[in-house]
Amino acid sequence: MTDAPTLRDRFDAGRVAAIVLAFVGAAVAFAVAAGVFPFRSLNHDEGVYLQQADMLLSGQVFLRPPVEDAFRPWFFVESERGLYSKYAPVPSTVFALGKLLGGYTVALAGIAAGLVAGTVALGRELFDARVGALAGVLLLATPLFVVHSGVFLPYALTAALNVAFAVWYLRGERRESRRDATLAGAAVGLAFFSRPYTAVLFALPFVGHAVVTLSRSGAWRVPPAIAGLVNGPAAEPARRLFARRLITATLGTAGVLAALGYNAFVTGDPFVFPYLAFAPEDGIGFGERAILGHEVDYTPELGIEANRLVLETLFTDWVVAGSLGATVAAAGVGLALVGRGVPGARNAGGDADTHREAGALHGRRVRRGLLAGTFLTVAAGNVAFWGNFNVLGALEVRTDGLIYYLGPYYHYDLIVPTAVFAAVACVALADGLRGGAASSRSARTKSTRATRVRSRRPRSSSPARPRAASPPAPSVTPSNATRQ
Repeated sequence: MTDAPTLRDRFDAGRVAAIVLAFVGAAVAFAVAAGVFPFRSLNHDEGVYLQQADMLLSGQVFLRPPVEDAFRPWFFVESERGLYSKYAPVPSTVFALGKLLGGYTVALAGIAAGLVAGTVALGRELFDARVGALAGVLLLATPLFVVHSGVFLPYALTAALNVAFAVWYLRGERRESRRDATLAGAAVGLAFFSRPYTAVLFALPFVGHAVVTLSRSGAWRVPPAIAGLVNGPAAEPARRLFARRLITATLGTAGVLAALGYNAFVTGDPFVFPYLAFAPEDGIGFGERAILGHEVDYTPELGIEANRLVLETLFTDWVVAGSLGATVAAAGVGLALVGRGVPGARNAGGDADTHREAGALHGRRVRRGLLAGTFLTVAAGNVAFWGNFNVLGALEVRTDGLIYYLGPYYHYDLIVPTAVFAAVACVALADGLRGGAASSRSARTKSTRATRVRSRRPRSSSPARPRAASPPAPSVTPSNATRQ
């Protein structure tokens, strides 16, 4: 019988670090909101979200001015039932909860703390506690995180939900836990309701992993097997895997249905999002795009060029340590995918469990590859979103557009894997230096011991000569003694 975990077991150094760093993140949010943006930022969307939050606190979805056309908030859609925001209500709901707890800024502090804690948990889940703690520190030092910790925009919140989904999905796979699968489904469902396209791009590697493992394991045959239609897998792990996939997919789908239901309520059509009701040509894809009189023929070539500039700005100015931090993170990705010599990895081989350990090593590489895959899906998917062209302003002017003041916020999610993989490279380097120093000390110690042993041996300047045999001593007898 095992003893129940003590308080010290539950709050080890890694978890204490997560709590401390989360509080630091909350403090950063308070400081930035009060000291840098006391009157809000250049992005007028902040007013939209705060107006919507105030309406929700009053129990309203539609705004009805006392005098028609006398009042028209920014980015609100006009309808027969009144004015409504072009944005989803999830961020505004969180801001409203902050207001109930003491002020709108409380929500910003909670979001920042949650994102930092999630980043620490993600690094710990994929590697070890040291990587998690350092990833949290690096996130706190990321300019894009610092700036957006103090503004009422949805990007940090959606990133926090996406990171929570990743942590619970990976943890659920390791533990084979239905509880974690439930939390993962709830997180990704809320992320979709908040910002659908952002959530889809981040979740794609994990969704692909879920589908592939479901297929390869044969767990997809569980439902028809229960119905007696086919011979299904008898192994219990396959049934547990199917149960986890079903739970996560069901709750994720619930988030999708909630978004579609909200669409139907405010726009009258479940497949017309409020932002499309506001500007029908403001959607995902290529071709003619327009909003508030601003029109452009958004071609794939223009999308690639705009996103190249956005990514260049992100990895030179807005991640931790700029270009150096991006380079270190790239090295961390390489180390993680190789799978050896990285924090949290055990070397396979050398005993009877070689094959099992090799399989575990492959599994760790796959799990870490899911996070690395978000670099590809987020970067590639954003090519089809013309908002990245808009944030640049004039493409040839580096200091133009909202990106100069608020950063490449449509790629906000990428600051988390950047921090995690940069931490991997840093910890791996520290381990390598420590191991090299230990080997050097060990070699010096052995050399010193050998020298001491040699110094204790007797030394002679010339070879030893054999001694001549001496004549035997005369025997002394009583008679001889008498004669003498």
